[in-house]
Amino acid sequence: MPLEIPPYIAKPVLCDAEMHGKWMQLDNAITQIYIQNPGNLSFQVLYTVCYTFIKERKGDYFYPKVEQALTKHAAALKCKVIETHDASFLSTLIETWEQQKRAVARIGDLLMYMDKNYSRQEQKRTVVEMGVYIFGEQVLRQPDVAGRMKKLVTTAVALERKGEKPPDRLLLKDLTKMACEVSRRSVYEPFLEAFYLESSKNYYSAEAQSLIDDSTTPTYLKKVFKRLEEETDRIERCLADSTLPKIEKVVKDRMIANYSNQLLQKEGSGVLSMLKDWRLHDLGLLYKALSLVGQSRPLLERISLFLIEHGSLVVQETQEGINPIAVIDEILVQRERYDELLDVACSNTDKAGIRSRDKDFERQIMHAFITIVNKNQRFPEYLSTALDAKLRKTGVTDDEYDSYFDKIIIVFQYLRDKDVFEKYYRNQLARRLLLSKSCTEGERAFISKLKTESGYQFTAKIEGMFKDMNISQSNIVCLKEYLNDKGIEPPVDLMVHVLTTGFWPCMYQFVLFLFFCGRAFLIFAFISSIS
Repeated sequence: MPLEIPPYIAKPVLCDAEMHGKWMQLDNAITQIYIQNPGNLSFQVLYTVCYTFIKERKGDYFYPKVEQALTKHAAALKCKVIETHDASFLSTLIETWEQQKRAVARIGDLLMYMDKNYSRQEQKRTVVEMGVYIFGEQVLRQPDVAGRMKKLVTTAVALERKGEKPPDRLLLKDLTKMACEVSRRSVYEPFLEAFYLESSKNYYSAEAQSLIDDSTTPTYLKKVFKRLEEETDRIERCLADSTLPKIEKVVKDRMIANYSNQLLQKEGSGVLSMLKDWRLHDLGLLYKALSLVGQSRPLLERISLFLIEHGSLVVQETQEGINPIAVIDEILVQRERYDELLDVACSNTDKAGIRSRDKDFERQIMHAFITIVNKNQRFPEYLSTALDAKLRKTGVTDDEYDSYFDKIIIVFQYLRDKDVFEKYYRNQLARRLLLSKSCTEGERAFISKLKTESGYQFTAKIEGMFKDMNISQSNIVCLKEYLNDKGIEPPVDLMVHVLTTGFWPCMYQFVLFLFFCGRAFLIFAFISSIS
């Protein structure tokens, strides 16, 4: 019997009446969910209705219907919010948003099949995304809601800035959270953040103008930093974290950047007054404030100029003459003071809590000292003279030497004519060594630091001088032993130093030749050379 192929039997297609009936069933379910009465709804039946629409490729009919239903109910929620008095407006708005979230979450469960098999394929919003978007468009972005929302937020912030506690301040964070959940870009930023920032610009411009003329620089800056702390706290309690850098910029621009020159130049409390009275804490406030707005350069220039003017008076020659030791002592004191300034007033703290100096300020202070010490051509001589006095002094401990030498080396670094210092230092060292007026350990400690700073070539001759002295002392001991062995008793105590040409500076001296002693030493030297 031949095989018979039955005719194609087409699947039944939903007619308009059936689609309308099924949709009305779902529309009623959506309404029950919104009025919070979903108890009599059958999840299985409603899920099957959604499945049928998508399976029959009726998504283009079904999806807009869902969108229209959610829009209708969002509009009803808006009416509820608008009718609320200001006292309970924010709380009602937040409760309405929570109601919207619960409703669209339930509806999303019912229409899960549409989300998976239609919305994503057609690149449309899911039910939950649709509900959030519609709430933003139909409620939050509407002028009669957005306007009242802005007004109440601005009022609450204004009361806080006056030190009062607004009744709705605890709801501001919930309001921010709602706006960000709906849309940070299209709701929070244009309707809350932008209005908050604009009103803050006006407020801080007016406050800065009222404070700048009647306040000293430190008092004004303390007020600025207090405002910055208040805004940080307010952002944590009321607004989104992304607003913090924006409101900080508003405060910095309106209260610091716009008045930076006035803060620097204020009579009696500006930077010049701070330096004269050495108020490092106040100077630190000024540095910190100007650094926040990238305008610390004028402060740096004023500090450097003050230092150069004061230091130039210290090294300047006068008709009464100059005391080299006093000059060097004052320069060392100033160096310590400005080290303290860099550590206390011109330093920053990193995230690990470690403080470090501002490199630009440190570099500029160094250049200022270079200018000062090279204003007087005799400064290398003064530095060597001060060092000579220290090394001739008795009763100085090793720690005191070490501390003093470190300071001298720092000033030595600033010299442009280091060879001039080396010339004077060798002359004075020669006198100290030949007259036994120096502390050997102190001398060697300083030469070691000098060698570390300037290299072997710089200290080669100086180290040669010490080598000559060691050889000479050894020769004297041997000479005395020789004289004792020969039974020779010189009429005077003979001390002979054999010095290497080139190591020692040229010193013109009157030489008294003692025949007896000289003859004895020559005999000793001859015997030593052939033995």
